[in-house]
Amino acid sequence: MVSENPKVTLLNLLKANVKVNKPDGNPAKVDFCFPFPEEELPKRLAAYDAIVTVKMAAETCKPLGIGKTQRQYKGEYAFEVWTKDEKLRFAINERIKELLKEKETSPGGVLKLVRKLNQQDDDRVGSSTFLHSIIRVETWHYG
Repeated sequence: MVSENPKVTLLNLLKANVKVNKPDGNPAKVDFCFPFPEEELPKRLAAYDAIVTVKMAAETCKPLGIGKTQRQYKGEYAFEVWTKDEKLRFAINERIKELLKEKETSPGGVLKLVRKLNQQDDDRVGSSTFLHSIIRVETWHYG
């Protein structure tokens, strides 16, 4: 039996639940995807108001139970938010944090837990073009 990759589960969770408006009140066009070469960022931000990527940073595995036949997997993932608008970035970050609280113990797919670890705004020095945030989350699943 093949189960869904936790990274895919997280991406689908964001796609289905993160809907925000631009500062002018219109719905923001957000691309939810896996990481891509940074050189593509200008082209992608020309087509979208914001981009949110999901990438795995680390995963550990711990045997459980008698006979150690069950495994507990703890993963650390990063949600990276890229945009040109500071208010839109704030709205996306806040919606992601709300979603993590709402879905902490029922994120879907194989995941049993997802929770925020930390957040960092990583604005590019000397670049007024792109704003960047990283929200790190922890996941648990069993296999």
